[in-house]
Amino acid sequence: MKISFRKADVGFVALWVIAALAARLLFDLFSPSLPTGWLWPLALSALGRGLFQGLALRGRLNALHWGLLTAAGVLVYGALANYFQPSLTSALQNAAGRGETAFIAFVIGLQLVQGAVIGVFQWFALKPACRQPDLWVLASALAFGAGMALNLALLDTPLALRRELLAAGLAGLVGGLALVRLLRRAPEATPVDSVEDV
Repeated sequence: MKISFRKADVGFVALWVIAALAARLLFDLFSPSLPTGWLWPLALSALGRGLFQGLALRGRLNALHWGLLTAAGVLVYGALANYFQPSLTSALQNAAGRGETAFIAFVIGLQLVQGAVIGVFQWFALKPACRQPDLWVLASALAFGAGMALNLALLDTPLALRRELLAAGLAGLVGGLALVRLLRRAPEATPVDSVEDV
């Protein structure tokens, strides 16, 4: 199968990576300084991700719709993770007790779930502009999982201090490449402008 990229695709993927990096930087910037717990750093990170992704998607589908749904997906996952934190902590400790492989699988599994939850929310924005929006849920999950895999792989390396930023960049790259392919399958009979006006 031949895979080709246009100049516009390269710019789109670059903006998608920037969106992922911006979300990570916003979270790192605000999480130590806000005393209100996980909610505000996560909300700011989600808003940053959604706005930058919306900028990348401008002209392809309803960017504001995408941004708001992205933020909602991040916050819903964060709320669920916070609610189930005692159970997740216990499960994580059990996985660590079974060995390194079980621990790594559990942590990556959590990121796969996070990517899928956010992808489900984004699906609603992507559906009018893509023939197979269901594939985005899988792509989003794999992007988050790939990012965490890189994060863990860099733990004992000279890049350890930058591992979370590099992981966010990889997640953005995987997601951006997948979305470029999916948006090329956009139904021709439904132009973006008419979808946004509905």
